[in-house]
Amino acid sequence: MLIDTHCHILPCMDDGAESMEEAIVMARYALQCGINALVATPHHANGRYENDAIKIKNAVNIFKGELKQQGINLIVHAGQEVRVNKYVMDDLMSGKILTLNESQYILLELPSKGIPSYFDELLHELRVIHLTPVIAHPERNAEFLKYPSRLREYVESGVICQATSHSLSGVFGNKIKKFAFELCKQNLIHVIGSDAHNTSTRQGNLGQVLSDIRAVLGEERAQYYLENAALLIKGEAIINQSFNRKKRKWLNIRNGSFYRQKWLNH
Repeated sequence: MLIDTHCHILPCMDDGAESMEEAIVMARYALQCGINALVATPHHANGRYENDAIKIKNAVNIFKGELKQQGINLIVHAGQEVRVNKYVMDDLMSGKILTLNESQYILLELPSKGIPSYFDELLHELRVIHLTPVIAHPERNAEFLKYPSRLREYVESGVICQATSHSLSGVFGNKIKKFAFELCKQNLIHVIGSDAHNTSTRQGNLGQVLSDIRAVLGEERAQYYLENAALLIKGEAIINQSFNRKKRKWLNIRNGSFYRQKWLNH
């Protein structure tokens, strides 16, 4: 089963589907690409959109009703992409936060330009209440691009990382694509989501990207991502597998160009 763990398919919620009609087209396309189930993850608390748990659950129920009426056999789970901010714990305590399919996994979006000073404290507080942070598209974060060893530290502390299929297909440029594949090779990516937003520029391409991963990194790696997606929506422990990794130079990006430095092998 192919499961998309990150998708902005719910209509009129954020910068994703702009109408029910577009959401239905996205659903049909997902099925055509082999996706059987997905987690709808509207943006929350990113300074532009506020989508609390009740609002999302209601939207999912309406969308599922429309899918059933049109005979579209796509399983839709409720989730949320939570922008990292100082009030995440307050929102959790007040019931505004929605984990992925009501599991222990919470999808977090970092600012693209860096990592807030309070992020480590937030991760600790989430672990205290037995929630597992999932960092969305770490390959697009400027801090990780500059200091990739920071991402390894987070992974070793128990954080899960979810890459975006559009990064791996080059939608965000060749540098991001190379970095995303390097993170996969370095065993720092646990699951891949489409982060689909629309039917044009950000259409879901998860199936194709997994085929590309299969061709470049092997069948075992592609199967690993498939299995972890299934474990995630069931609320089970994600596999943290280390594939054979040769000692290598790390490709990093600084001031728009690549430079080489020793990768920290542990």
